[in-house]
Amino acid sequence: MNYCVVALYDHDKYTRGDVISRHKTHELAEKALNKGAYSTFRGIKEEEQSPVGRPPKMADGKPRTIYIDDANWEKAKELGNGKPSEGIRIALSKV
Repeated sequence: MNYCVVALYDHDKYTRGDVISRHKTHELAEKALNKGAYSTFRGIKEEEQSPVGRPPKMADGKPRTIYIDDANWEKAKELGNGKPSEGIRIALSKV
């Protein structure tokens, strides 16, 4: 689990939230928050730590190119928690 210092600001009619820094503990994030010189609203949010490095290879897998519409691509990403290939594998396992 990481803790992120986040700055919020308005940009083209949208509120953006940018991660300024990541820290291992809430206390370290709080120190960074307090010493930063940012004019925008800042806060701390928790963030799941993403795995480092290349994803593991499948025994019989290889890269492929597919033709897919945007709506189904988004569904595949949603099913696979942001990983479209995983979402496609999940969907196919239910057939």
